[in-house]
Amino acid sequence: MAESKTKTKAEAEAATGEATEAAPKSSGKKKIIIIAVLLIAASAGGYFMMAGKGVEEEGADKAAAEGGEGGHAAAAEATVEYVPIDPPLVVNIPTNEEARFLQVSMEVKVNTTELVEVVKKHMPAIRNSLVFLLSNQTYETLITSEGKKKVLADSLAEINGILKENGLKEKIESIYYTGFVMQ
Repeated sequence: MAESKTKTKAEAEAATGEATEAAPKSSGKKKIIIIAVLLIAASAGGYFMMAGKGVEEEGADKAAAEGGEGGHAAAAEATVEYVPIDPPLVVNIPTNEEARFLQVSMEVKVNTTELVEVVKKHMPAIRNSLVFLLSNQTYETLITSEGKKKVLADSLAEINGILKENGLKEKIESIYYTGFVMQ
């Protein structure tokens, strides 16, 4: 019987030793699981904060468009679009010396979605008019800032003339160079 008590104690110590060895392994797994859960929770919290912020901003934009606080300024900015004149316009520049070329990329600033559609609809006429306008410029005019600004003003007048010819009362307010290369 003494042996059985001794074995029992030995077995108990062995079992306890295994249990203490198993405890660190399971506590390591617990730490990994806890860290993973915290990371997932933090990620989900961040996502919901960002998603909630976007919804609040959308609501503010809608309220501004409907005439809420600062509605007029926000509504005007919300409808501004830029219509590219694509592909870039390429024309010969008349000179007495050597052949010169001009490649111009432009974008038209419009304030209503209806005007975007009208500009796109009449893009062939706009491009045609701008090609003739640009090909009549001289190299000496185009190398100066004032000359480039004058070409922009003339381009704006050409586009508004085309829109007026087609019965549109609204006008384009601005046109911008997005590329200007001369050779």
